[in-house]
Amino acid sequence: MEPKKRAPFHRSLGYAWLGVISHMQKERNLRIHFALLQCLTAFDVVIQPPLGETALGVVAAGTVIGMELVNSAVEASIDLIAGDQRHPLAKEAKDAAAGAVLVVSAAALMVALYLALANWPWHVNVLVHVRWKSMTLMGGFDLAAWIAWWRASVFGRTQNSHSA
Repeated sequence: MEPKKRAPFHRSLGYAWLGVISHMQKERNLRIHFALLQCLTAFDVVIQPPLGETALGVVAAGTVIGMELVNSAVEASIDLIAGDQRHPLAKEAKDAAAGAVLVVSAAALMVALYLALANWPWHVNVLVHVRWKSMTLMGGFDLAAWIAWWRASVFGRTQNSHSA
């Protein structure tokens, strides 16, 4: 039997993007995390922390959103396998995945508190100058979040044609 051909890289990226968009529609917690990303971006633009701290915020936010997507995948897989049956191991797996999101979210909150306190007193520099590198770093991540959010709300439920 010949091995199955893999999809081209750009098509794989498209499937991944569809996964983000479809979960933006379904998962309230993912929408909350994206909203918090907007707050982080506003903080970055207004306060303009050093670039390394901005990168730390991007990594923390990306990790939380990534873990939320992994949690959704784990829950969907368990629901598919278990069906209507309730099983203690299914509950344990779902709780562990949710716990991973909680741990990563708590760590991201600590990063956010560090960023806020490390830059105290805050000096609002919006009208003075714009640090383009920082805005590009956060803005790229933020733009992807807005596009995903917009597509999820405008186009409704998306069909992922990627077969298992």
